[in-house]
Amino acid sequence: MLAATGILSAVDPGAVRDWSSGDGKVIKATMIAATADSVTLKVSGTGKPVKVPLSRLSEADRAFVAEHRA
Repeated sequence: MLAATGILSAVDPGAVRDWSSGDGKVIKATMIAATADSVTLKVSGTGKPVKVPLSRLSEADRAFVAEHRA
């Protein structure tokens, strides 16, 4: 995706991706909102929004949210 600034972004934060919990459970979902302590995901298949505390996500997913949180 080409940002308005002309910088190429390698990852679309609104794309469907695998989200992992700290205990290894995985869901396919799209990030639709994020705060300093939680992320709201739109679950693929059902379209249902789910609010997840960042503390329950894997370290990699917490880093993804921090990088893409608006």
